[in-house]
Amino acid sequence: MFLTLLLVVALARALRSERLVDDLLAGGAAGAIIATKETFPLAIGSVLAGMILSGTEARALFRPKRIAIAMAAALFVAGAFYSHGFTDPAGLLSPVQAVRIWGARAEAGEGHRKPWWYFLMLLAREEAPIVAAAIAGTVAAARRRQGLGIWAAVWGATTLVAYSAFRTRRRGWS
Repeated sequence: MFLTLLLVVALARALRSERLVDDLLAGGAAGAIIATKETFPLAIGSVLAGMILSGTEARALFRPKRIAIAMAAALFVAGAFYSHGFTDPAGLLSPVQAVRIWGARAEAGEGHRKPWWYFLMLLAREEAPIVAAAIAGTVAAARRRQGLGIWAAVWGATTLVAYSAFRTRRRGWS
């Protein structure tokens, strides 16, 4: 979670500046997420979806030079982890293998299959005060048209939908 939040903070900073360090930090955070979380496509994808769907002025980040810098940093960090400090080049294929293994587990179920509403029920039962605060924060951010608050809300909702979609009982929304 720390690395995902670091990615959000770095992207938010990069939206406000043209500083190279923010692009490198965003890329480094993304690379660390790739290296430590087999569900990295969902984590990174939900952050980016939140940024784009919230109406955040993300166009500033989507310039070839900034994307190349962030991607180079991400590949360097992930590559350093997966190749044991660049001493095992075969380890560079590990992220692909991790996604394939995770995808197969998600498809097969292996005890992880839940109804689509499972995470909503779990959140309501176990984290009711946090859910109430998130709803209140979302409403306040929407009323104030606060970009980062809306981004966080869309990021959270996108994450919930993504993980719920991969945990359903059957293919599709059962």
